[in-house]
Amino acid sequence: MVVVAGINLEKDCQVASSFVKRAFNRGAEVVVIGSAGKNVDKRATKRYRNWNEKVTTALQEGANPVLLYGGGVDSQQLRRIRELCPEIKCVGLANGVNSRGLEREGIPLWEGKEIEKAVYVIACDETLDERLEFNLRKAEFIIVQSAFETSLTRKAHVVLPSPSWQERSGTYINTEGMVRRLEGATLKAGSTKPDEYMLSRLLERRMG
Repeated sequence: MVVVAGINLEKDCQVASSFVKRAFNRGAEVVVIGSAGKNVDKRATKRYRNWNEKVTTALQEGANPVLLYGGGVDSQQLRRIRELCPEIKCVGLANGVNSRGLEREGIPLWEGKEIEKAVYVIACDETLDERLEFNLRKAEFIIVQSAFETSLTRKAHVVLPSPSWQERSGTYINTEGMVRRLEGATLKAGSTKPDEYMLSRLLERRMG
């Protein structure tokens, strides 16, 4: 059994979308919570608008259950799912820069709330959610840290540089939940400083 929740696979993770379609063709039961994309939805054996007891029952009764989940599934829901179905294999597919790493460190993701005062957006080299830009429309002061010029940087009062993915070194968490090391490919003199460097300098100025 494959359960998809909290992510549009066709938009955000096409590789996983192909995996689900192949699993369906081989006879696996596919359960979709919400929408996983048009072509995945039409293959769903069962589809529910939101998480409920029927989904939990289906997970407990299904053979070799696998949950593919995105940002629409929060940490509390995930913990509850694992408690009710200990044998389930959970594969995090949330889009964004190392979203699983943020989740593991207990850093909450933006939940769609309107922002009215100051905001600091570390955009890196990501394409931002359109909802974020919409909810920043009343913000009094916007700081954006980005690798590229975007519609959001054009709205910002202050823009700070951020390295592109080729320049980054550090760790990330893969879809199996394993921590992996990432080494930057281009670290020549004059490269943009790491995001944490910029944050630490700002913190020093604030504390000083």
